[in-house]
Amino acid sequence: MQIRRASASDLPPFVALQLAGWRLAYRDLLPASLLGPQLEQEKKAFWALRFAQQTENQLLAVVSEGGKCLGLVCAFRAAPVDGGCYIEHIYVAPEAHRRGLGRELMSYAVR
Repeated sequence: MQIRRASASDLPPFVALQLAGWRLAYRDLLPASLLGPQLEQEKKAFWALRFAQQTENQLLAVVSEGGKCLGLVCAFRAAPVDGGCYIEHIYVAPEAHRRGLGRELMSYAVR
């Protein structure tokens, strides 16, 4: 397992992981039409903007294993005097749940 800062080439896994997370979490709450192609286009645009307009205090990171992206975190660090961070997004691939990857991503974000 490796955690590293994300690069622009990680845009597709960011979209795929968020879509998988939303489709799993909201499948019984939202109509399937809201979790389809339109959502995918919205998430592509959202993450493209996050990657293109990164701020100094923003962290985009991925956890991967065997070359496959299994999770992501998007966080914003607080001012140095305050410490800590705000985790805006954290997703782990459904097949990688219960392995502690979310915990590892959170630890990486607050360093």
